[in-house]
Amino acid sequence: MAVVMIGGNPYCKGKEVAESVSRNLSYVCIGDEVFSAASDMFGIPEPDIVSALEDSPRFLGMSFTARIKLISCYHSALASLLYKDNVVYYGRYGHLLIQGVSHVLKVYLKSDINVRAELKAKTDTMGVNEAIKRIIKEDKGHSKLNSFFHNTNGNVQNLCDLVIDTGETAEEDATKIISEQALLMRYRATNYSLHCMKNIELSFKVRAALIAINRDVSVRASSGKVFVHIRAAESKRQKLVASISDMVKRIRDVARVEVIVTEDIFQKYAETYR
Repeated sequence: MAVVMIGGNPYCKGKEVAESVSRNLSYVCIGDEVFSAASDMFGIPEPDIVSALEDSPRFLGMSFTARIKLISCYHSALASLLYKDNVVYYGRYGHLLIQGVSHVLKVYLKSDINVRAELKAKTDTMGVNEAIKRIIKEDKGHSKLNSFFHNTNGNVQNLCDLVIDTGETAEEDATKIISEQALLMRYRATNYSLHCMKNIELSFKVRAALIAINRDVSVRASSGKVFVHIRAAESKRQKLVASISDMVKRIRDVARVEVIVTEDIFQKYAETYR
């Protein structure tokens, strides 16, 4: 069966559509549950994880390293929940994370800002003009987060299989469109696509564990073998490789680990001129 990932602009009825699709397909629906799952998995207060994903970076706000650590924990929890398939997920960042898995249907919901403002005004009890101002500010903040952490210009629509305008499409019709698409053969889970999802889950889990050592670490997993790439000064290579290998080998489902260290030129020169 499929995994349906529904995201898009705030105030486009993402939660309502996701819940409707999950009922129609008899799938599990997850959204904010990912925050609590990440909190349980890593022993981190849930509000901190929410803040890392929802609050725009500020000069005196959460540190860059702390934010990356918390977002990595969220990624790991999300991948773990999606591996079960038969899931409808609604959230802002899933489309940017799960790539190359054929049984994942990505849906982007959008709507005219005036339609979104009317919904926000009704939900938050405020005037439409004030709602428009706040939505513009929120959109800029989330676009900044996307660019900051996912190296994207914010045009997530290009990464999706379906784009639906909820201002022009009724919730019932949107539900029907998404459900029919999810039942197509192309979105049926296969051994290979589940294998790809498992690799993603493991790579996210390992990266979350290694952020404390180096925030720029990158990880790729394949059938239990984990490849870790990190930059460091040559003088720290041996100790770093041993430390990473020891930590990664303790993680469940890791059969073998290979650490690739690229010399950090900037750190090399900094040490030279101390």
